[in-house]
Amino acid sequence: MEKLEKDLRDWSISSDDCGDEDGAGVDQTIQQEINELETVLTESGIEGLKQKLHEKCEKWKKIKLNTAVTGISGAGKSSLINATLDLSPEEDENAAKVDVKETTADLTPYYHPNNQNFVVWDMPGVGTPKFPKENYLEAVKFDRYDFSLIVPANRFTENDEWLAKQIQSRKKRFYFIRTGIDVDILKNKKSKPRKHQQAAVMKVVRDDCDANLTKATTMIKQIKCLILDDYKTSY
Repeated sequence: MEKLEKDLRDWSISSDDCGDEDGAGVDQTIQQEINELETVLTESGIEGLKQKLHEKCEKWKKIKLNTAVTGISGAGKSSLINATLDLSPEEDENAAKVDVKETTADLTPYYHPNNQNFVVWDMPGVGTPKFPKENYLEAVKFDRYDFSLIVPANRFTENDEWLAKQIQSRKKRFYFIRTGIDVDILKNKKSKPRKHQQAAVMKVVRDDCDANLTKATTMIKQIKCLILDDYKTSY
């Protein structure tokens, strides 16, 4: 049980970076978990404990998770959603539409093929004609989202910063997503076929991303930015 207690404590600390629970609250939660598992072990033995741990591991699949993906037109939101859900706009009728013109005019939910409780919402960016900044949060029912991905394309705007602050004020998590790294790599490879190095291109993009993010979001704490390919989730 000592190792289990340590694992629970490490998990609680790492998963609470955006929460407001104090140390005493974490200790109380851990102790409750330990007491419950000790009771199961005493009453049902090792097999009962295994079953209880399995149930706890599977519990998250039954919890509804609404994730908002928002950003300006052409930032790559729809492609990001399809890559996240492993969907193809050409092969899956439930995939997010991908086009050179604006395709996100309304709030559109997309469901994970293996877990219908995991819902990703394709949302217009702040300040579009249909979703002006003044009533954006109300129009998109922003409080229902548990987690947000802000996709600002190649630069960070005042609207991106404003939205990030609104999310933080609600004590919810978010990431900035820099999409289109595949396009940057392809352009560099064509323009510098002999000197091209993928790692070097990614470093330049990341440094530029960090510089713009720092400049645009001086009031935001615990900023996280991910750089992604539009069509695959990892290299």
